[in-house]
Amino acid sequence: MQYVSGITGSNKIRLKQCYPVISPVFLSVFLACSSGSQFTPIFDGSTLNGWEVKSGPENIWQVENGVIACEGGGYPIGWLGTVKKYRNFVFTCEWKIVENGNSGVFLRVADDTEQNPAYDSIEIQVCDDDGSEYKNLEPKEISGAIYAVAGAKKRMYNGTNRWNKYVITCSGPHITLEYNGELVLDVDARQHYKPFTWFNRERRPLMQRPREGYIALQTHGSKVWFRNIRIREIE
Repeated sequence: MQYVSGITGSNKIRLKQCYPVISPVFLSVFLACSSGSQFTPIFDGSTLNGWEVKSGPENIWQVENGVIACEGGGYPIGWLGTVKKYRNFVFTCEWKIVENGNSGVFLRVADDTEQNPAYDSIEIQVCDDDGSEYKNLEPKEISGAIYAVAGAKKRMYNGTNRWNKYVITCSGPHITLEYNGELVLDVDARQHYKPFTWFNRERRPLMQRPREGYIALQTHGSKVWFRNIRIREIE
C-alpha cells in the first residue's frame, strides 16, 4: 500500500493507492480458464481410448451419448484412470449423479494397486449432498471437499441428476477447486503434515501423498456421469 499526497483547494489530503495481492494459484486458474484453446480433451466423446480400469469391474464403465457413464452396480469401490500420468495441471469436467449417489475425482494416483486413492492420493468428493443418506455429512465429506482432509468453503451442488462443473488446479503442493463458478478450495498440502484418524484407521497426511500420477473417476456403487473432460498441463 502506498500513500500519495494530493491538494484540493487549501486542504491537503492523502490518497491510498492500493495494489491487489493475487494468489499465484488463483492466477494460474484464471489464466488457464481464459485460454480455453490450450485445454486438451482427454475423453474423445465416443470411446474410452486413453483410459483404463485400474480397479473393479470393467463392464460398469460405458460411453453413452458422448458421456462417460458408470453403472455402479453396487460395486463398493473401483476406478477408471487415465493411461498418462500428470503432475501440475488444470483439470476440468462436468458430472451428475443419482439420488444418494457417491463418487469422486481422484488426482495424482500412484501405480500401487494396493492403495486406496481416497486416502493415499487426492479425492475431490462427488456426492448427492441433498440425499437422505448424506444429510448429516461433515464438511470434509460433501461434494467439493478433498475427502477427509479439507471441506469446501461453500455448498454449490446443483441437485440430483443435474450437471455440476469442477475446475481443479494442482500446482506443486497447492490444490484449488472452482465449483460451479465459485472458488471453494484453496489448500496448501504443506499445512496438512500430520497423520490423522478416519474411520478408526491412521491415514496418510496430504503433504506425503504423490505429486504426480493418474487422474481417475471413481465408482462407489451408484450411477454417475462425466463429460467435457479436459486438461491443461502447467509448469
